[in-house]
Amino acid sequence: MIFSRSPADPSIRLLRHALSQVRGHFLRSVAWAALRQSAFLAMPWLLGRAVDAGVQAGSPGGALLYGGAFLAAACVEYAGMRGWQLWATLADN
Repeated sequence: MIFSRSPADPSIRLLRHALSQVRGHFLRSVAWAALRQSAFLAMPWLLGRAVDAGVQAGSPGGALLYGGAFLAAACVEYAGMRGWQLWATLADN
């Protein structure tokens, strides 16, 4: 069982050594991935709010506001994807 291994186990030491070499790149890739996932999960909610505000309420301005927020979330999602790819690649090398 993996959780019962002691910190002196050679495989644990190897993993710690490998991660210590790329800690900064690894943590940055995790942060960018979290940003990407947050934006990715916000997009359906924003689209639903745009439909509710624009179609059901009859307010084109409300739909435009949420549509703009949706586009901003799409840009953040793309930036998060690119940041994750960059830092994950740097951590891998």
